[in-house]
Amino acid sequence: MHNFYFVRHGETLANVENKIQGQSDASLTENGKDMIENLALELKSRDLQFDLVYSSNQKRAIETKDIILKTLANESIVFHADAGLREWEFGTFDGQDIEETFSNLKKLKLQNLTDGEPSELTLKEVANVIFNMDKSGQAESWEVLKDRVWSSFSSIVSKATASGAKNVLIVSHGLTISTLLYIIDKDRDKFKNISNGSIVVVSYEEGMYKVS
Repeated sequence: MHNFYFVRHGETLANVENKIQGQSDASLTENGKDMIENLALELKSRDLQFDLVYSSNQKRAIETKDIILKTLANESIVFHADAGLREWEFGTFDGQDIEETFSNLKKLKLQNLTDGEPSELTLKEVANVIFNMDKSGQAESWEVLKDRVWSSFSSIVSKATASGAKNVLIVSHGLTISTLLYIIDKDRDKFKNISNGSIVVVSYEEGMYKVS
């Protein structure tokens, strides 16, 4: 069995300010660094060591990876930066207030969007409305996002199986991780937040995936 430990990066200033953070990048806050160190200490208590390490090539993800490996004394391991693990491309919405953006989605009368319940939106709905409203031409459609994320993960799985790696660390971003989990489990289609510094484990064996 191969275990893929998906970690969302630690808190950044944009997270504190409740702003959309896609391709824009920032360092972790002190609180963000602390939360990742605490996560790493929990992993260390399980005597967990990683055989392969991948991360988005964005600063906040790389800083998160560095803290985890340093805490685990696993720094000598080869690290792979993967652009396919980057956060969604939001185009002109990048850096905007999250609440204001959802207010705009409400004005478009998206199905299932009601006051206080943005989680009822599906990932597909959010991705495609952002893609259609983006004026820069940079935002990704849902199909493009899915293809990018799955292509990246499939490549990692292939390398893990070929090398016999049992435990693989993958540091990425909230919506990127959510997209991957949806591809594996279609019941996970709702637009919900994955907390900074949280971890989700995807196990793979004989062509079957399991999320825990």
